[in-house]
Amino acid sequence: WDVQSSGEDVFGNVNVTATSLGDNGSIVRFECGSGKEPFVALLVRSGVGDFPETPATLLAKTGTGSIIRADAILGPWNDEYVAIKATDATFLDELTQAMISAKKGIAIGGEVPLIDLKISDTFSSQGSTAAGTTIRKNCLTTPGIN
Repeated sequence: WDVQSSGEDVFGNVNVTATSLGDNGSIVRFECGSGKEPFVALLVRSGVGDFPETPATLLAKTGTGSIIRADAILGPWNDEYVAIKATDATFLDELTQAMISAKKGIAIGGEVPLIDLKISDTFSSQGSTAAGTTIRKNCLTTPGIN
């Protein structure tokens, strides 16, 4: 996991990004700061080009083996990747808890029913504790979460 954390800006926000490369070449990326709503995105290689945003679901397996889900949007990211992106605070909370306590790979996937896409990848637990802790401390400001 690669974690970048800035100092506080003039508004007291801390910009955080946490990124990990999966076994199958997908990327998971968390971002927050500068007053933006925190999000997690599963980045999937694609040569599709520009397309409209499409409803999707982001899924992750917790340490207990249960599957957590969040409503998400499939949309463009850059020239190489599309993103399945979720902002659901409960999902972010549960996913960061799974990252902090991970003893083995973290399975994250996405479903896009409209185009019959199902994709999953496994992300290393190495560095996930520090990444999850940084995200919770700086991004999840809901009372009772951190």
